[in-house]
Amino acid sequence: MPHPSGHPHAELASTEPGFRYSRSPRRVYWELTIACGLACRHCRAGTIKERSPEELSLDEVFGVLRSLATAEPKPVVILTGGDPLERPDFFEIMDFAKGQGLHVDVAPAVTPKLTREAVFALKAHGIGAMSLSLDGSDAPRHDGLR
Repeated sequence: MPHPSGHPHAELASTEPGFRYSRSPRRVYWELTIACGLACRHCRAGTIKERSPEELSLDEVFGVLRSLATAEPKPVVILTGGDPLERPDFFEIMDFAKGQGLHVDVAPAVTPKLTREAVFALKAHGIGAMSLSLDGSDAPRHDGLR
């Protein structure tokens, strides 16, 4: 069933059940690293304090991004983790993805690495959107999960 004709993504609608995109994904949530300064009880990434030697090298990351950039339509790439800011090459990865014509969003952890300067750097590097987790109606409830 196609989207209503006025929908901004109507041209991408599929006739497949559930609006599946058989030629390419619409969004790619990429856990760049499992390293994170937090230890959230609910985290699916199974975070650790240090970067894993098993995470992709910069050249391997670039290869995946090149592959994603060949998809039509190009997917939105959401860089997450752990905490993607734990990668010292994070902004290089983001710049490369943008250079491949990909729309890039980020979901960082709210740690001391997410400074005012880091937020302005995300903006300067052309981030599309940033999502942050709030896990309680007040600080004690939130911090109890983090």
